[in-house]
Amino acid sequence: MKEVTLKLYIDVDEIKDVAEAKSAKGKKAVKKAEVKTEVKVVQEPSAVSSPKSPSHTQPHYRFKRSIISAKNLSRTYGKGHTQVSALKDVDLEVMRGEFLSVMGPSGSGKTTLLNLLGALDRPTGGHVSLDGVNTSTIPERKLFHVRREKVGFIFQTFYLVPTLTALENVLMPVLPVHANGEYKQRAEELLRKVGLEHRMRHKPAELSGGEQQRVAIARSLILDPPLVLADEPTGNLDSETGAEIFYIMQDLNEEQGVTFVIVTHDPRIAKETERVVYLKDGELSLTPSVDMNAGFGR
Repeated sequence: MKEVTLKLYIDVDEIKDVAEAKSAKGKKAVKKAEVKTEVKVVQEPSAVSSPKSPSHTQPHYRFKRSIISAKNLSRTYGKGHTQVSALKDVDLEVMRGEFLSVMGPSGSGKTTLLNLLGALDRPTGGHVSLDGVNTSTIPERKLFHVRREKVGFIFQTFYLVPTLTALENVLMPVLPVHANGEYKQRAEELLRKVGLEHRMRHKPAELSGGEQQRVAIARSLILDPPLVLADEPTGNLDSETGAEIFYIMQDLNEEQGVTFVIVTHDPRIAKETERVVYLKDGELSLTPSVDMNAGFGR
């Protein structure tokens, strides 16, 4: 049995493949290899923040890959004297598996930023790379597939179809092409995950606001996207229900590695995320615009 010692600066998911490649000799590969790994996390002091400390700087983990990379991102609306700059030269990198919140006062550009990151809108300046795809230049006929496969969306307004059941609403993103037994089983599993195993056959009017948002969360995950963008997901809910919805998202991040970018006005939510990005007048800001002392206290 051959022991292979590797010093890695790569994604930990690739360790097994690299070890097997190093252990093979010609056509005769070693059947089993014990792999001793040394995975190092390289941190640059100028770009490091503690897991819970509000900062728009990103801890630099070399074994992680970015899922979003935005450079000099700008968005203006209107022309001439009516022109409004909603976003100004924003640089932002989001790492795969991160749990991030975006805060700022009304009109600061939060929703605009989310729309650009999720390819629902195009920037007037700069570019966005979404899981390696430049969404700023890709044709619309291809952009549809990128959004469908890589991004799930959760909105403040739930956008459920009133005539469909909870289960049918979760299946909406795969209709009519992929409405098969496999996706139905996944939809049922997602509804169980968000605590709605006994409400699958109920229509939106028969569900509370918190239950409707749980359906929306399950719907956002039906195609198993690596990224979920949530725009004020607790904005229409009371504080107790909002906390429940937040913890569902947090558990999905921790247990399944889903990347979340959450736009919120609620400092309790922001405080519980790994990193907080502050926006003010369309620009990144180092200074929190709200009191960050609140918390859910789970």
